[in-house]
Amino acid sequence: MSEILEIRDQILGVLESLISHRLHLRGLVDNLAVAQDEALGDGETEGDAPAPEPAAEEMAAVLECLLADSFDPLLRGLLATLDTPRSRLLGAALDLEQVRGSLNRIAAGLPHSPEEDAMLEGEIPADPPTEMRTTIHVVLVEQLGPAVDNLLYAARYKVP
Repeated sequence: MSEILEIRDQILGVLESLISHRLHLRGLVDNLAVAQDEALGDGETEGDAPAPEPAAEEMAAVLECLLADSFDPLLRGLLATLDTPRSRLLGAALDLEQVRGSLNRIAAGLPHSPEEDAMLEGEIPADPPTEMRTTIHVVLVEQLGPAVDNLLYAARYKVP
């Protein structure tokens, strides 16, 4: 019986590592989106803005598909085989990570105002899309990010 518990702990260790890698991949997708967003914002006017980098957009789309179609089902399958407090915490962290991805996609789909910098500096009132994007950013950075990190940390505790 102790061999089974040892194997279960090894699977949990692999799961922790895979979820960390998933978070890293998700961060790379987000970084591609931010880099694209910044590249689009570098133009003098809307007409002068550079076109999106097709390679970056394609890479982000491929990574998104791989996470959704391959990585996440593997993680969910491994989590379902264990059904321990630690695996349930890892599953909750994965759920929150998927919410984070959804919020990032919502923010990326919101239009940018040419006066956004002035809005963010408080010089003029923010329009609804800027307000939504700012709120999403605060939720991601101050709440969801720490929540995922805390759940992953708590999942490292071994239940006797």
